Amino acid sequence: MYEELHEWLDQVEVAISDLASEKRPFLDVDELPNVCSIVNDLMNSSSAYYDDLPRLLHLPPALIRKFQKFSGTVTLQDARVFVDRLRSHLKSMDQVHEETLEEEEEPFFLPVEANISFPAIEWRNVPRTPDVKQQIAEVSRILYDIIAGMKRSNNAPDDQYLTEIERQQLIAILTTALVILKAPVVEKALLLKTRDALQKAAVKAGEKQAETAFGLLAGQGVSWLSDLIRSIF
Repeated sequence: MYEELHEWLDQVEVAISDLASEKRPFLDVDELPNVCSIVNDLMNSSSAYYDDLPRLLHLPPALIRKFQKFSGTVTLQDARVFVDRLRSHLKSMDQVHEETLEEEEEPFFLPVEANISFPAIEWRNVPRTPDVKQQIAEVSRILYDIIAGMKRSNNAPDDQYLTEIERQQLIAILTTALVILKAPVVEKALLLKTRDALQKAAVKAGEKQAETAFGLLAGQGVSWLSDLIRSIF
């Protein structure tokens, strides 16, 4: 299946482009035949990566079944969200596959600027299972996107949901977590600290009614981190 990933990604990119110029509020899913074929293949796969596609995409099972069966009508917005989530999922699968081909673990070092302290609770070897690799890939992708977005943010002071110190601390925590997730062992307290920091930042963003995109992404990060912590510990 992995050899098909790049072809699938190309097909999804075409679908995203087509939907970007679409004006109709509703469309039949069979107007996106390549997307339907991809979903059908994933749902029928025996791979553990795809055992629970609704959970992996964070989308309703009924919506996914429409694409799987090449039948049904969806809103334009739902179609756009669906193909965007599908693209992210396929990219994370490609990342996992590339990492499994590496014969040696990459050396890892905590970032010098992190200056993060926390009481260690428990160190645990990272299981080399498909589910855990999938969860790590999703968490890493989300943390990377959040860090990049925070560094690009140029909101006016009144619209900032975090102080400058809070922003730098959150970036340091997320950066440290990204590095640790590449290691063969992880520490529970750091993962909990990362999850809680994302949750608090998302709440503050909601209170300020700012950075809706950040809030949604942080929420996904909290969900995936919770799954990862349960899988490892």
